[in-house]
Amino acid sequence: MHGVNELYAEEDRKAMTDIIQGLSKPVIHYKVLAAGRNDPAQAFAFCRSKMRPRDLVCVGVFSKDNPAMLAEDVRLFDAAGRR
Repeated sequence: MHGVNELYAEEDRKAMTDIIQGLSKPVIHYKVLAAGRNDPAQAFAFCRSKMRPRDLVCVGVFSKDNPAMLAEDVRLFDAAGRR
């Protein structure tokens, strides 16, 4: 809704990922960085820990602030899967 502050509470993230675990179809994990509110390394690690084999993740980037942002996100996401 226009004008409403977006909240990205930890309990909401947990509730949504708990629901995903019970779904029969793949999902796209969205807003995992919480519009810059979450530390990227931690957020990708959490996301990877909750993703099922056919799930995907969608991450927005704003390369004007950091032209290497997409490459950094891919590196962090890959590193989170090796833990």
